[in-house]
Parts: sequence; structure tokens; C-alpha cells
Amino acid sequence: MAAASRADSLPPSPRALIVNADDFHCDRQRSLGILAAARQGIVTSVTILTNQGWEVGLTRSLKAAFGRGIGVHLNLSEGRPILGGSATLTDARGCFLPKQQAWRRALCGGYRPDEVEAEWAAQIEAAQARGIEPSHLDGHNHIHVFPQLAEVAARLARRYGILRIRLPLESVWGRSPRRGVKGAFFGQLAGQAARVFSAAGLVFPQHFAGIHFPRPGRVDELLALLDRLPEGTSELMCHPGYARLPEGSGFSSPRRMQELSALCDPNVLEAIRNRNIRLVNFTDIPLP
Repeated sequence: MAAASRADSLPPSPRALIVNADDFHCDRQRSLGILAAARQGIVTSVTILTNQGWEVGLTRSLKAAFGRGIGVHLNLSEGRPILGGSATLTDARGCFLPKQQAWRRALCGGYRPDEVEAEWAAQIEAAQARGIEPSHLDGHNHIHVFPQLAEVAARLARRYGILRIRLPLESVWGRSPRRGVKGAFFGQLAGQAARVFSAAGLVFPQHFAGIHFPRPGRVDELLALLDRLPEGTSELMCHPGYARLPEGSGFSSPRRMQELSALCDPNVLEAIRNRNIRLVNFTDIPLP
């Protein structure tokens, strides 16, 4: 039984947890691992890369496993855009820029917002064309919280009636031992984006985890997160999958399998029950 459906069997609780697996459709191994994490573990929500091609069987399984808990992973750094002819979105080969280059371009205002808006609209519509009404939006590599791009994401959310969005402001653990320059950087961007999203009438979980702590591939860290989960709704970002044998490459690697194993670990499942934590997805966040 999918983890999302277990929320209905739990008694009322002041603590709710969304466990969102990113990058469905980036490759088959990752998609299969995400499905397994929903069926056997605690994953309740998923976001899809809609520019990466669609496999009918996987899409059918995606809908069966997640129901209403399917969001769109707004993307400017993996594969090629759905729309062609952009001046700022791609390199000379017509591919999106790699993550670090995309971050630099976004930070420096190098993307044309109209091009980003058209491409992200096409990515949302690609999901809708396959019968998916997105539960929420988030960004591949958190690109949706960068200056100007947060405004684009908010406009599209309003246009398509997708009023729930990720805010990658890691607050559950405060000053994690691993929280360094990257954490401070994204914390500042997310804080600015929160004002943009709130002004647009969007809602997001009160707490977020998964950038620095916990590492979803570590059972002990997942258990520590559950022990200290605050009241309200929290999101845990994760990336389970299977490795592309023999060695794994790109998205599909042994690290992804470690996450899959930990998210399905019986001790984690038992801790969810014992701590009366309600597993939910983004549609369970009430709208104003």
C-alpha cells in the first residue's frame, strides 16, 4: 500500500510529514526506485521532470502510486527545454546549462524571465496533457527561489491554480553541523522567495529538511529527524532510486539505493507509527 494512503489510517496528530522524492522521469532506474519507495516506504509525494520524455507504463504506475501527490519539478539544468529558440536558457548545443552555471546565470539575472516563463509553462502543461493536475511546484536544484525566477514561479502557480510550492528553507535542524556557505546561501534565497510566494497567495510547509540534514540514506539520521520533528507540516526532500549497473552513473547510483533502503527501513516505518506522525502530501496543506 502506498505510503500516502497511510495518512488516513493514523489518528489526528499535530505533526505531519511530506516525504517528497525529486526527479521522476530523469531516468528509468530513478523512477522505478521512487515507485518502490512509495509502495514500500514513507515517500508520499513526488515531482517530475516533464522535459525528459515519458514512458506510458511508468506514467500509469506514477498515477497509481501517488494519486493527487504529483508535482512539477521546474527545470533549467537537466536535458533540453521543451521549447526551442531561446536566447538565455541553453548552451550552443541547445541543452540546459549544468547546475553550477545555471545558478550563476540565475544569480546574475542572466535569464530572460519571459523565456523562463514560457518554458516552465510548457513543462506544467506537459504534465496536464497526460492527465496530471500538479499538487505543487518545486525547482530542480532549487532554481525556483532565485531572484526574478521566484516571481516567475509565483505567476505560473497562480495562472495554473497550483497554489502549493516548496520553500527550501531548512529550519528543522537550525544550525546543522554541515550547514555551511551553501546552506546560508539557499537560506537567504528561500527567505526572499517566501515573501514573493506569500504575496502571491501560495502556501508551503512550515518546515523543510533534506539539504544538509538528515541524509535520507542514513537510517539513524532519519530517526533523529523524526524524534525532533516540530509541530505543523514539514517536508523532507529525498532522491531514492536504483543504481544503473554495473557502476552507476549520473542520477542512478549506489547513493540512490541507500536512500531507497533507508526510506523503506522497518525501523523508520515503526518510528512514524510510534511517534504519531501523519504522512501526507502537498494537497493536505490547507489553502487560505
